[in-house]
Amino acid sequence: SVHLPPRRAVAPRCPGVHCAAAFSNKHPHGAPHPFLGGQHQQQPQQRQQQQQQPVHVGEDTAAQADSIRRQRRRRSQMVRSQAEGALEAAPEQLFRHRFLVSKDLLIRVPLEGPTLLRTFVTYEQLCGVLQVTLEAHRPRHTMRWSNDAQRMLQLPNAGGSSLLSEVLSFELLSRAFGATLDRTEMELKYTPGSKITDYAVTVCGGYQLGVSVTRAFKWEQGLPDCELTEHDAYRLLSKKLAAINISSRNVRNYAWHKQVLHVWARTYRDAQLLERQYLSLDPKLRTNTIVLITLCHGVDWIW
Repeated sequence: SVHLPPRRAVAPRCPGVHCAAAFSNKHPHGAPHPFLGGQHQQQPQQRQQQQQQPVHVGEDTAAQADSIRRQRRRRSQMVRSQAEGALEAAPEQLFRHRFLVSKDLLIRVPLEGPTLLRTFVTYEQLCGVLQVTLEAHRPRHTMRWSNDAQRMLQLPNAGGSSLLSEVLSFELLSRAFGATLDRTEMELKYTPGSKITDYAVTVCGGYQLGVSVTRAFKWEQGLPDCELTEHDAYRLLSKKLAAINISSRNVRNYAWHKQVLHVWARTYRDAQLLERQYLSLDPKLRTNTIVLITLCHGVDWIW
């Protein structure tokens, strides 16, 4: 014979009856539930409230989704408010440069660059250093030179291979700071035996400046590919600044307010090295001279 386990009692289901009635302790027709009995009977009012409450499938999941959406919304609002506060508090930390883009050149100038230059040229005996970046998109023979730059190209200079670097130097000052050409190198007159300046410009609404241009590189085996050392940078700046002070004392047909030493640098490392060495120079040597360091790309023809 086969012994089967006792069958588990299951509450009868009545067709057409709300599912909440199956969980009550009373039969839907009014009699006590045959399996729950009457010992745990609920009060009629509580049973009626329980029957009137509908069952929502997935209610907890929907609540969790709403909570997640609220958290994401609060997080995005917090990030947006932090970004707006950063823009209001320190815009120079996010957007520290101004880009001058043309078909042949891209010039990157610090936002405070024009203001610093005006401050330097306004107050006597005030000196400082600026760094800008220049990148050429065209070969030299297709450059769109300004009228003053073309004038420099057509007139002779004092000799050497520095003509193109001087012309590009003026083009940068013209586009970035609004400089206009007053005198070329051969149009400036000095006492005999004096050091000379490359050209003279007017900037910032009438301030006259002399500009001396130099290229910071070190020749090795006939090529300017060797990086500068601290000694090289210090010696170059000392030599050029001393020559500027001499030419300022001896110029005869022009009265510039102060001078600019424009230094072309091949690499970012060289540009940073030049700035550090400039700060270590004797203040008497730096006085009344603005140093403009330009990191250049795509202009190998100036070397």
